[in-house]
Amino acid sequence: MLVFSRQKSLNRGPCDLGEIIENATNLLRHRLKKGIEIELGLSPTTTIIMGDQGQMQQVFLNLGNNGLRAMEEKCGKLKITSERISLPSASFPSAHNLDAGDYVCVRVTDQGTGITPEVMQRIFDPFFSTREVGQGSGLGLSVVHGVIKNHGGMVRVESSPGHGTNFEILLPLIEPEPLKKSSGPPAPAENRGAVLLVDDEETVMGMLATMIKRLGFDVMAFNNPELALEEFNATPNLFGLALLDEIMPAMPGTELGKRLKKKRPEIPIIICSGYSADTEGKPGYVNVWLDKPVTLKDLQATLERFLARPSIQGEQTG
Repeated sequence: MLVFSRQKSLNRGPCDLGEIIENATNLLRHRLKKGIEIELGLSPTTTIIMGDQGQMQQVFLNLGNNGLRAMEEKCGKLKITSERISLPSASFPSAHNLDAGDYVCVRVTDQGTGITPEVMQRIFDPFFSTREVGQGSGLGLSVVHGVIKNHGGMVRVESSPGHGTNFEILLPLIEPEPLKKSSGPPAPAENRGAVLLVDDEETVMGMLATMIKRLGFDVMAFNNPELALEEFNATPNLFGLALLDEIMPAMPGTELGKRLKKKRPEIPIIICSGYSADTEGKPGYVNVWLDKPVTLKDLQATLERFLARPSIQGEQTG
């Protein structure tokens, strides 16, 4: 996909993959439902990779969210483990295309509904999704595949209907000087949260979601404001910004923004409107009004104002 086609734009450096997974898991715990748990079993030895920390966190947030969604209708456990391995290895015959050396193997396993053979054949296809319109769209497994491949690794998936799913990721290890642990909080993971996109017009929603992904941000898109509000109330800390259409029959964007602010006062609210130039009488809790149709340039400037700068910049035309 375009978003991950420019490797030179990656903000790479030595990073502790175990720490990244722990940070992602802490965010995932906010959306756990009764009867579902997360179990971590990370390698006791440090696993340092040369990678883009923001992209890696998005990868494991995406895989974790997929696993939790697969178990929504039943109890289960999401298990995330890691171990150091050396290639070539008889245990990983499919990794024959990877260079020999030391790797970290991360497994993300759920006890959900599993994946049918038909879906398995398309699971890494760009824009492929099994979710119904209005139920959100995550980072996308095609993008997960692209990120891992661009980091010199590979993704393998095993699943069958009714028996859960196991994603296995291999990434090359490096042996740099010991990393200095940050004395304060990590680089604002909250500011790398997903964009909550709500627009009742499916075509516009799809176009904006594609633009947001193209700029390197994660996005969850809804064409139903009530479903969006329900998801936000369940997992408010997963979102870094709300991008809302103003004119929606079920609930205006300003009303939805007001309810989002009530749950989490610091969330930036961006309203898309055909009358954004007229600010008289508009609520003060709206941070930015964007003219429709929204341009890629205006969208990028707005997202970068409130969210941590994405690791990859989208190509701009015109």
